Amino acid sequence: MGIEKQAFVRASRPRRLFVQRSVRTLPYTQDLLRALPELEAEPVDSEAEIHTLLDREEAPESAGKQCLYLARNPNRFFKLCPGLVPELACCEVQVLNSTVGCDLDCTYCFLQTYLPYSLVTHFVNLDDMLRELDALLESRRGQFTRVCTGELSDSLSLDHLVHLSRRLVPEFARRKRVSLELKTKTANIAPLEGLEPKGRVIVSWTVNAESVSRREELRCASLDGRFRAAAQAQAWGYRIGFHFDPIIHFAGWEEEYRRTVERIFDTVRPESLAWISLGCLRFDPRLKAIVQRRFPGSRFVYGEFIPGPDGKMRYPEALRVELFSKMKEWVYSQWQRAGLPLERLPLYLCMESYSVWEKVFGRAPRCR
Repeated sequence: MGIEKQAFVRASRPRRLFVQRSVRTLPYTQDLLRALPELEAEPVDSEAEIHTLLDREEAPESAGKQCLYLARNPNRFFKLCPGLVPELACCEVQVLNSTVGCDLDCTYCFLQTYLPYSLVTHFVNLDDMLRELDALLESRRGQFTRVCTGELSDSLSLDHLVHLSRRLVPEFARRKRVSLELKTKTANIAPLEGLEPKGRVIVSWTVNAESVSRREELRCASLDGRFRAAAQAQAWGYRIGFHFDPIIHFAGWEEEYRRTVERIFDTVRPESLAWISLGCLRFDPRLKAIVQRRFPGSRFVYGEFIPGPDGKMRYPEALRVELFSKMKEWVYSQWQRAGLPLERLPLYLCMESYSVWEKVFGRAPRCR
């Protein structure tokens, strides 16, 4: 591609490192400590001790994003997508949470209401994760299982340090009837080079309108950087996905979102696209006050919203249908321009009602 590899190496590193005493001697923990020789590992017994320290900071959320906590996951690694509300269609993806917290800082991020200190916690009990994966696939024998990372973190933002992808990609590549999605807003793909995904690993990028990306997606790679990384990942043999989430309504939105759709098809071979998803802005009502405090220049919380069946604030249905219909039209146009049949287009709505599906596509999915 003529792109220097250095363009895909992320330079950011945590400023403080905490290690749960009970995992200090695990081999993976030791690997991570060697990857951060400039930091003194501060031993703690629990996350609560770190919260006490963050309470003393002037901006606890920003300070938490600059910390890395290595710990044992006391809960399950895999769970069904949290979008399972009867009124909403859901693809029932299995979510793998290997990290909780994100060092990026999107103004609209729901983690601000979910993680009060924004602490980045990476779980190091990998043997438990892999045993759980085996049990999950055994329980679903004969069914295809789609696994996604990146719900409570960015899948790749710290991968230059934790190198989790170098452990996960081979594990999923050797299994059948399963796929792994690594979802990111970075260009931090260098650890993926040289692996053999065997068609079972999808690297996906959340993308947006150019002005939304610049204004609301702080500490993320630029759209240019994300698209360059997507082209390179495809050249390395990975399938590619894109997520427009959240789609935000603003004056002039049509031109900017249309251009981002075009850039997808200018960047990657359409036939290798695993999926494109569309999701409109939705947020916990508590997020508005947090955004007003942390990002006073951000305006997205001042639109017209109504409460949805999941308790989140959403645009009125008519506006969502308008946004999705336009996006679908632009994607359809590019797909057909590539000479591909519409029945093979992997386009879907994320966490959206059956009513909106019907109005946008003329049909709704049969599954929940």
